[in-house]
Amino acid sequence: MTKRSKLPQVTLKFGKAKPLWAGHPWVFSGAIKSVEGHVETGGLVEVRDQKGGIVGTGTWNPDARIAVRMLGPGVHDGNLSEVIGDRIEQARRLRKRCGLPNADTNAYRLVNGEGDGLPGLIIDIFGDYASVQCTTAAAESWRATILETLPQSVVHISVPEDSARMEGIAPGDRLGRGDRELHLALSEHGIEWRLKPGKGQKTGFYTDQRDNRLRVRALAAGQSVLDCYTYTGGFALNAAKGGASRVVAVDSSGPNVSVAKGTAELNGLSVDFHHEDAVRFLKSTEEQFNIVILDPPKLARRRAGLEQAYAKYRAINVAGISRVTQEGILVSCSCSGLVDDSMFLRMLSDAAHSAGRQLRVLSVRSSGEDHPTPTAFIEGRYLTVVFAQVL
Repeated sequence: MTKRSKLPQVTLKFGKAKPLWAGHPWVFSGAIKSVEGHVETGGLVEVRDQKGGIVGTGTWNPDARIAVRMLGPGVHDGNLSEVIGDRIEQARRLRKRCGLPNADTNAYRLVNGEGDGLPGLIIDIFGDYASVQCTTAAAESWRATILETLPQSVVHISVPEDSARMEGIAPGDRLGRGDRELHLALSEHGIEWRLKPGKGQKTGFYTDQRDNRLRVRALAAGQSVLDCYTYTGGFALNAAKGGASRVVAVDSSGPNVSVAKGTAELNGLSVDFHHEDAVRFLKSTEEQFNIVILDPPKLARRRAGLEQAYAKYRAINVAGISRVTQEGILVSCSCSGLVDDSMFLRMLSDAAHSAGRQLRVLSVRSSGEDHPTPTAFIEGRYLTVVFAQVL
């Protein structure tokens, strides 16, 4: 049995432990009163409140704004690998209870960071391909354990650039497993994609929009549909699969459009793709659509940029609302965790007023059950998707 060593201690300022007792997983650098003992970046620390009470164990990064990410009580150097493996298996059992994978899809999120007790670790599964993102220095150091736990023949591990900047680590690919030149099959509700490991944004495919794509499919029969920021065509292809009378899809990335076109051809689906900036396209066309989908990339990365992000979301939605037919449907999305549902709805109200229209909210949706989050961790619910009728 591995001997447990005493962990360095992080003591919090008065009142700063309260969110952690409630289950919030982050300790910001400004909440720390003192640090005792030497700890390497990515190593474990014991977190204590101002009275010396043990809150739990977390991972440490003195150079990051989020200095500690909590793992919970009872974790130490001697059992860390076991804890990581156990939590990945626990996450697998939860997805199985939620019916993933199934006959309709082999694409799902296996580990959702803090939602599965593994801060900084994202694992998406696409059949026999596991796409891993390590967004913290600590998660990057877990690579060997992650590889041992995943049975997939192809495992791609990467550190995204924005996370690397915040954590002070190098961005890019890490040692994984398998042939990265293969194009691997991904199926979702009767549509097949071919993914090349390590290509594309995030983990290569947006599993968080799976249920929302299916909802668009259900609404699309006989309708004209415009999908802006289409990425690899998720919403557009589902609209075509649902029997839309016309589907137009726009993205500013040539490689994304190329992948989306290939997927449409592979599945025998008709979509008119445009390689163009979405807002420029919206302002240049006079065509009206029964359904307009707006799914831009993350626009708010820090609280200091919220005002600017709000203005960008508003401009995108003013242009989009203007292209919706009377009594048509707007599907507007935000993947900025700092923009909560109430802020996003307020922005939509402002945008509708500027466009001379009114919105009637049909539903406010988010990601699926394979993206769990702690109740105390509102920031983890990053995706807002509003379905609204435009009048």
